[in-house]
Amino acid sequence: MTKLSVLVTGLGGPLGMSVFKALLLSSLPTRVIGTDTNPRSYGLFLADKAYVLPHAEREPEAYLRSMLDLIKREGLHALFPCSEGELLLLARNLDRFQGSGCYVAVGPSSVLERVMDKYLLALDLCAAGFPTPASTVPGAKDFEWFVERHGFPLILKARFDSGSRHLYRIQNREELDFFSRYVKKPVIQELLLPDDEEYTVGVFVAPENRGEGTIILKRQLAAGLTYKAEIIRNEVIGKTCLEIVKHLGLIGANNVQLRLTADGPKVFEINPRFSSTTVIRAFFGFNEPELTLRAMVLGEKVTLDHCQAGIALRMWDELYVDPGVVSRLESDGEGIDLDFMNGISPESIRHRRARHED
Repeated sequence: MTKLSVLVTGLGGPLGMSVFKALLLSSLPTRVIGTDTNPRSYGLFLADKAYVLPHAEREPEAYLRSMLDLIKREGLHALFPCSEGELLLLARNLDRFQGSGCYVAVGPSSVLERVMDKYLLALDLCAAGFPTPASTVPGAKDFEWFVERHGFPLILKARFDSGSRHLYRIQNREELDFFSRYVKKPVIQELLLPDDEEYTVGVFVAPENRGEGTIILKRQLAAGLTYKAEIIRNEVIGKTCLEIVKHLGLIGANNVQLRLTADGPKVFEINPRFSSTTVIRAFFGFNEPELTLRAMVLGEKVTLDHCQAGIALRMWDELYVDPGVVSRLESDGEGIDLDFMNGISPESIRHRRARHED
């Protein structure tokens, strides 16, 4: 099979690196083009070719032009954006990519904007009868009633952030007033307990009934990211998450976050994209980047019922690079072909060596 050329953005962050590692674990032959806005980004020195791109939110038009040029230059089959700013920009400009021959892994902007707003998402799910935390916003008619009804502690977070940025456990009225001003566009939600029953669920839906399924990880967080996880089976959680994703009209790879409470699972966030746990899911048999390529690019029917049991533990890793290569990226910013230099993990090293030997 001819290698599929796949562009993965954000290779300086955990999400982009997770997608990159999952592609290394894939049985499909792939050529990975890596991009980031910073030339000193870890993953750029592991990809088959590296580019430095304009910032999607600060220079949107320059970013779009660069991406369209890359699709032609590298003959890309798929584009996997790995930051939320890119997701919305690409979604709002999908018409510019029509006819390019490259699958862009984003949904319609109308769907993404609703799902990525935690308050609108909560209202939507509640109205549809799905389990979700009670939610309000400062200035809403029910705000004071909500505070009195649920009491403290409460959860306050930004409506549009991810990765637990700007998330606070509010203990009293003074903190509520302060953080309601401090956090841009906050949402206030009931605290879901217990704390040790948090789950991240991968939900994949292929178009035209070509396959769907879930993988459930019970997780522990550090710095907003999953650092310990265990694969579990729970029919209620799996069914609930799949029904929610289909209700919202999402396809492809999606990440549903919830807590299992005394009243059952309550979904508090949905990321309509790959996740920083993508590589963990891939290792245990649920490889979302590969599923995306098979279903969306190759038009195959996919099977998603073969996940292994297991536990994943995380730690920091290092990479040592040639300063000359860094200088080239800093000065040229594009089109740097890279030899295999160092690995991400022993498993990834073996996969990457095997690919280069082929």
